[in-house]
Amino acid sequence: MSIHKFIRYVGFLAIVGEMAYAQTQPYSGPVDATQFAGADVGDKVNAAIASFGSGGCGTIAVPHGNYSLSKKIVKPRCVMLDFQNSTVTSTITNGPSIVTGSFLDTSAGHYLWGGIRNLKLVGPGGSDSYGLWLGGDTTNNFAPAGYNDFGSSYYNINIRGFAYGVAKGVAYQISFSSSTLEGNTYGWYEPGQFGGENISMFGMQFVNNSKYGVYAPNQWANEFNCSFCSFDYNGDANMYVMNGSVTLMGGHMERCSGYDIDGPVTASAAMILNIVGMTFVNIGGSVGAPGGCPAFSGVDPAYIHVTGNNSNVTLGGGVELIRNHKMTSVINWAATGLSNALNVEPYIDPASDTAIGLQILVPGQANKIQSLSIPLYNQYVSNNRYFGGITVGEAQGGVFPGAGSIYASGPIGTSVNQGGSLPSVAAFPYSGSYLSWNAENLGDVDLLSPVPVTTPNAPSYNFYVNTTGKFQKVFSILHNGGFTIGPKGSYGIDGSGDATVNSITLPNSGGISNSTTHFSSTSITIGSEGGASTWFTGGAAPSGACTTGDLWSNRSGVPNAFYVCQGGAWIGK
Repeated sequence: MSIHKFIRYVGFLAIVGEMAYAQTQPYSGPVDATQFAGADVGDKVNAAIASFGSGGCGTIAVPHGNYSLSKKIVKPRCVMLDFQNSTVTSTITNGPSIVTGSFLDTSAGHYLWGGIRNLKLVGPGGSDSYGLWLGGDTTNNFAPAGYNDFGSSYYNINIRGFAYGVAKGVAYQISFSSSTLEGNTYGWYEPGQFGGENISMFGMQFVNNSKYGVYAPNQWANEFNCSFCSFDYNGDANMYVMNGSVTLMGGHMERCSGYDIDGPVTASAAMILNIVGMTFVNIGGSVGAPGGCPAFSGVDPAYIHVTGNNSNVTLGGGVELIRNHKMTSVINWAATGLSNALNVEPYIDPASDTAIGLQILVPGQANKIQSLSIPLYNQYVSNNRYFGGITVGEAQGGVFPGAGSIYASGPIGTSVNQGGSLPSVAAFPYSGSYLSWNAENLGDVDLLSPVPVTTPNAPSYNFYVNTTGKFQKVFSILHNGGFTIGPKGSYGIDGSGDATVNSITLPNSGGISNSTTHFSSTSITIGSEGGASTWFTGGAAPSGACTTGDLWSNRSGVPNAFYVCQGGAWIGK
C-alpha cells in the first residue's frame, strides 16, 4: 500500500470512528431530578447526571417549584438542564453555584450539545459568589483547567444577587438568548482566561448591576456579540471592556449619566467596538427623570470612553443619541498608539438643541487617531461645532501642526486616476502635495513643493495644469516671492510656451526669467510702488504729458521706433 493510500485510509477510519462514537454514546431522555436522593436540588441534579454514566448525555428536568441550593452543580457540556421556570436560591457564598463544561476526550463527542433553560437563579450576595461559571478554569480553582464549554445554549435564564452573575472561563461558541443578568455586582464577568470565540447573545438584558453590566477588562481572544440586547442602569458603566472585540447590533443602552461604555487605561491592549443601530439614552435631568434618576445639573463627558492602545471603533448607521442634559461629545477618545481608527456613519440626534448633532470628539482629540472617517455634513455636525482644529497625518520632526490646520503626509483627496496617467515626474506627487483628479483626467491642478529651500531664486512651489492628458508646469513661485514662467515647449497651458496674463506684480527682489513671454496688456510697470517706470506700446508716436523715466515702443517706426520721457516730454531716439 502506498503512503498516500495509507494516509487516506487512516483518515477514513478516524472519521468513521468519530461518527460512531458520537452516535453510539448514551443519550438519555428527560429524567426527573427530584426522583434522585439528595439534601437539596444540587445533590439531586448531580445524582441525575451521574445516572447517565461516564461520558453520558441527556436531558434533566427539574419540575417547576422553589428550591434551595447548597451543593455546586457540575453540568457536563452535553447535558441539558431544564428547570421548567423554577426558582433556585443558592447559599453558596464562595465560588460558583453551577459549573458547566467537561473534558473533550470524555464527553459524548463533538456533535452533541447541552445547556440550561428556564431558570431563575438567586444568589446570596457577598463578594465572591458566582451564579454560572462557564467552562474550564485555568487556575484549577472553580473547575479543572482542561474543561471547556462550547456549542452550549442558555435560554430564559434570570440570574440575580451574586457578586458575578455569569463568569466565562474556557468557553467558546456558546449562546445566550432571552435571558437577564440583574441585581448582581457584575452581570457578565470575563476573568481574562483564554477562549471566547463567537460568544453570541440575542435579546439579553443587563440591568441594575451595581458595578457593570458587562465587566471584561481583559477579554483575551474574545468575540462578544450581542444582538438586540438592553443595558440599563448599571452602576459605573453599562460595559467595561478591553481586548478582544465587542459587536453590538440593535438594542438599547440607558443610564442616568456617565459613560455607557468605558475601559481600563492600558498601553498593552486595544478597545475594539463595532456598534450598529444602538440607541443610547442618558436621562438624568435637572429635576429628576423617569426611571428614578436623581437630579443632574452637570455636563456628561460622552457616551463612550475609548481607552487602550491602537483602539478601533466603528459607529455604524442607525445609532441614535437621546439625552435630557448637556453632553460634551459622543466619544471621549483617550486611546494611545500609532494605529488608532475611528469610523462614524451619520447618526440620529433628536435631542440636539439645534439642527446640528452632538460633536463626535472633543476638539484636539483627532490628532490621536491615525485613521479617521467621520461625517462632516452640516445636517449632522457643523464645522464650527465639530472641531476647533483637526490634524491628520504624520508628524514632521516629531511635531504636529497647530490646531485649525489640516495636514496630510500624502495627497489630500485620492490618488486614484479615473482615466489618465500619473504625472510624469519622478516620485510625484510628493509628501504634502495637494492633488485633485477629475473623472476625465482633464483640468486637474497640482501645487507642488519640491523640497524645503533657502536659496532666494529656487522654486518653493511649482504649479502644474493638465488639459491635454498630461501635466505641464505653468509657473514656479520662488523662495523670495518672485516667479518664473517656463520656456517654450515645456511650460504653458496649451503647450505653446506662452502664458497670457493681464498684470504682474513683483516684490523688490523678484524677477521674471523667460525667453518668450507674451503679456497682453498695453503697458508694464517695473519697480517699487511710488518709484516705478512704465513701458508703453502703441501703433503711433506718443503724445501728451508723460512721467520722466517712462518708455514707449512705436510699432509704426514713424518718425521714431523708441521714445523716452525726459522732463515730462517724449523724446524720440
